[in-house]
Amino acid sequence: MGVSRRFISRALSVAALASAAFALCVPAGIATAAEPTSGNLVGHGGPVKAVSVNADGTRAITGSFDYSMVLWSLADQGAPADRIVRRFDDHDGAVNTVAFVGDGTRIVSAGDDGSVSLWSAVDGKLLHRFTGHAGKVLSLDVSMDGAWVATASWDGTVRLWNVATRKAGPVLKGHRGPVNSVVFSPDGTLVYSASYDGRIGRWSVP
Repeated sequence: MGVSRRFISRALSVAALASAAFALCVPAGIATAAEPTSGNLVGHGGPVKAVSVNADGTRAITGSFDYSMVLWSLADQGAPADRIVRRFDDHDGAVNTVAFVGDGTRIVSAGDDGSVSLWSAVDGKLLHRFTGHAGKVLSLDVSMDGAWVATASWDGTVRLWNVATRKAGPVLKGHRGPVNSVVFSPDGTLVYSASYDGRIGRWSVP
């Protein structure tokens, strides 16, 4: 299974980060958003580190420093506690990244324990746990067709996981530091990764 790689120049990555930082800077006194309201979702016991919303906007999944995930109903307008559909407590560390898979009936998550877990959003069952990373996982992304999950880890690697076969795919090595973020290209043929080494990696998907 061949995988090609390419690293985009440090200058380009720094320029992109600088541009993003500039875009986030807002002069004092300019209103940017409404104040929080009573409709906020409250239920975690620690800082919330990740959030993902399904395609039709009716459900959200959140991951927290409290080692848990919570599946929320966005369609209901009741009290926050009444909007909790399900709680997932099987990670052995902070949950850093979450996403819906495909049609939204499955969820994938990863965190400080280094594992990547596939869940049923329908009944809350753990469908599979992928293992292989030797460090915490900071980021994941799901290909548009739902076939692959890519993960970025502080062990310096990016890994691909096959959702259909539930087997490990290629290990993408080349970064010289922890990998903080990963994303698929829109057509699913490429994976981009960002690392402490100051480089953006570009990898082909088998």
